[in-house]
Amino acid sequence: MATVASAIEEASRNALKEALGVVGHGTPVGKLLDQVADSPYLERFRDLTIGELLDAMSGTSKSRRGRPPGSGKQAANGSAPAKKTGTKSRKSFRTRTEAGRNKIDAAVSKFLSSAGEAGAEQIRSAVGGTSAQLRQSLDRLRKAKKVTRAGQKRGTRYTWKG
Repeated sequence: MATVASAIEEASRNALKEALGVVGHGTPVGKLLDQVADSPYLERFRDLTIGELLDAMSGTSKSRRGRPPGSGKQAANGSAPAKKTGTKSRKSFRTRTEAGRNKIDAAVSKFLSSAGEAGAEQIRSAVGGTSAQLRQSLDRLRKAKKVTRAGQKRGTRYTWKG
């Protein structure tokens, strides 16, 4: 139960710091103390450091706003949700996991087996993912002797060997 109480205390402390952020810089300290003394937040105000008070007053409080880290939605198939930029959406892959790497490798293999030969940009536009993810996938497929590479730079062509 101590963790719940400390979480409530921390949230309350952050709320007080955020509320102090709306106080104008020209507000006399005495007036601020009078306002806090008449509120239920006096004890929390007493616990603030000068640095926290100055940060709160200047609007540079280090309290994090928005969605907590790692709370983004993830598709059931291991791939990240498609990001929408304008009207076009591009599929991306979570290649930090073996399952994610297998997904992009399978997608590249499927595309190249039907196309026979293609350039990296053509593969990327059909399959999705970042250029780094595609390059690493093509390297894995080359090591597995499923794909060959010919050419240099933008003229590089990848051919499916199966």
